Amino acid sequence: MIERSLAFGDGQGLVGTLCLPEPSDGAGAAAGAGIVLFNAGIVHRVGPHRINVTLARELAGMGIPSIRFDLSGLGDSDRAGGEISFEAQAIDDLRTAMNTLSAATGVQRFGLFGFCSGAFHSVNAARVDQRVTGLLLFDAYRYRTVKSSLIRLSLRFRQLGVWRTLKRLAHKALAGIFAGGRSPQHDTLRTKVAGVGFIGDSTPKAEFSRDLRALLDRHVHVAMMFAGDGLEVYNYQQQFADALHDRALTDRIPVTFLPDIDHVATGIAARAALIAAIMPWARQVASPPSKRSNP
Repeated sequence: MIERSLAFGDGQGLVGTLCLPEPSDGAGAAAGAGIVLFNAGIVHRVGPHRINVTLARELAGMGIPSIRFDLSGLGDSDRAGGEISFEAQAIDDLRTAMNTLSAATGVQRFGLFGFCSGAFHSVNAARVDQRVTGLLLFDAYRYRTVKSSLIRLSLRFRQLGVWRTLKRLAHKALAGIFAGGRSPQHDTLRTKVAGVGFIGDSTPKAEFSRDLRALLDRHVHVAMMFAGDGLEVYNYQQQFADALHDRALTDRIPVTFLPDIDHVATGIAARAALIAAIMPWARQVASPPSKRSNP
């Protein structure tokens, strides 16, 4: 394994680390694709509990090159000039990282690991860059269903008891009525997160379905993964398929629900489980085109 940190992009403002297999292990063009790893929310490019570092080294051991880097304004990377939006800048940054990995290894196809808010950036980049042939979206696009709401309610009953749960639900309903369906706290939160360029699980299902269909028709290998500590929003294996109501679409997308790990993979066992779940996707994306199965 070879690791090399570098500055790249306009004005050398982006900072990242290449993680490459040893030449004898099949570096560079021997892999069908490279993997791009980047920030989970505002976490430094190493990822929560250094998950990106461990993952990159595991990939290198399989002959798959990667780059892990900080988006503009995060970690060690410089702030962008502000001429374009936060979302557009993230797309530019991801494309620049792909260019850098390509220059170092010769790969022309890429898989993006979108961790949390990084999933939204990954989808946006894949929409405009044909070189993206794999997406792994972790703990994002979590749409509720009737079943998930019932499971959520049952969890609250067990945690708080029936009476306290009903009181909370009634209070929330009344607050919504008097605030015109939206609490003042909600408006304040929206204002705050918009000010820092935060992306939430707010993409309409119809829009996301259209994006997925276009990507799958382009033979992008899309996979979804969900942790088990967000039971308020995602709490059973089939929730993604039930939410989108389109089995012709969702049957083409492998979904992994990991009920025993938390969102940031706290603990050695959790990180090992998450990396083990990621590897089949990485192998599929990095395999030569002639050996890849169409999604």
